[in-house]
Formats: sequence, structure tokens, C-alpha cells
Amino acid sequence: LERYLEKFGDCHVADSGLKGLDIVRKALMDGEPYRAVFMDILMPGMDVQETVQHLRDIEEKMSVPVTEAVKVVMATALDDSKNVREAFFKNQVAAYLTKPYSKDKVEKALLNAELI
Repeated sequence: LERYLEKFGDCHVADSGLKGLDIVRKALMDGEPYRAVFMDILMPGMDVQETVQHLRDIEEKMSVPVTEAVKVVMATALDDSKNVREAFFKNQVAAYLTKPYSKDKVEKALLNAELI
């Protein structure tokens, strides 16, 4: 996934939701917010639904306007309607990307999220 995304900008990888939240928080504090965050549904520690909720809480506490909120792309092997519904409606996810990844799938997710 990182290889496909590199051509669109700098990519940073976190191995858990908690570490990802720390990276996003620091970027916001440094005035260099991320435009997109790709998260796997199956992460160690916090699940993705909880991680996205914490992400939105961080943005709210830091007065990030909704129009400037980071766009979340759910990346997963799970392609069932329950996870898709929860991702889009509960957590304001901009796109849903299923494995195996391909250049075309990644670009489609970026288009769906209005990132390219």
C-alpha cells in the first residue's frame, strides 16, 4: 500500500491505532496536518472504529474545521456490508479499500475520497 501511495506524497506508517493517533496529533500541532489516513480494520490494540473516533475527537479539540478533517480510507480484507456501513456512516470514512491492493484500487479509493 505504501508503495502505491508514495507517488501522491510522503507516507508514514504506524503499527497500531495508538501510534497513528500520536503521529496525527503531532502533525496537527506542527501545522502540517495529513490529508489522508489509511487504516486497516484489524489493528492491534484499539480497533479501527475506536481509532477513528479518537481521531475525530483530536480534531475537534484542536478546532479543525469539519471541511479540513483528515480523510480516512478504510483498508481491509473484510468486504462485508456491516463493516462498510459502520465505516461510512458511523465514522465518516471517505473510502473503503479491500485487499489485495492494486494500483487501480488505490487510485479509485483516492478518487472516491476526493484526494486526487
